[in-house]
Amino acid sequence: MYTADDRVDFRQLVKDLAGVFRMRVEMRQISERDEAKFRGGCGMCGEMLCCRRFLNIPRQTSVKMAKTQGLSPTPNKTNGVCGKLMCCLQYEYSQYREALDKLPPIGSIVNTKDGKGEVAYLDLVRELVAVRLDNESHYINKYEPQDIEILVRAETPEDKESEDDR
Repeated sequence: MYTADDRVDFRQLVKDLAGVFRMRVEMRQISERDEAKFRGGCGMCGEMLCCRRFLNIPRQTSVKMAKTQGLSPTPNKTNGVCGKLMCCLQYEYSQYREALDKLPPIGSIVNTKDGKGEVAYLDLVRELVAVRLDNESHYINKYEPQDIEILVRAETPEDKESEDDR
């Protein structure tokens, strides 16, 4: 097995090696993901590579998945050991998408038990909404989604995309 950026023609080498060793010789080009799976190692999280441990068939990953999960879309943050987008992005994407659907978008105006404010950021892992209250602009409180009332819903990038499709 070998990796290469372009296709490499090893037909003559394979014939020569088969003649010398008098056995069948096979050369297979594998992807960078397959090489990482074969070699193993640890990801940025410190765990064994997902592709080695449990992701048998890597699906397509995209930068949109990284953005949804709150990661900076820079290669040093989103690329795995193989140099491609991390496999775990696609496997965690549905959980982040579900959490985002339950929470108001950043910039929304909401009412809380402590007063009116604007959604400053979302804690997607804990499914909490961080609100900067109008009367305390320097302090941010976190609330459960059921403890807030959305007064004005902010537009999300997905809303803008769907408008462009019309």
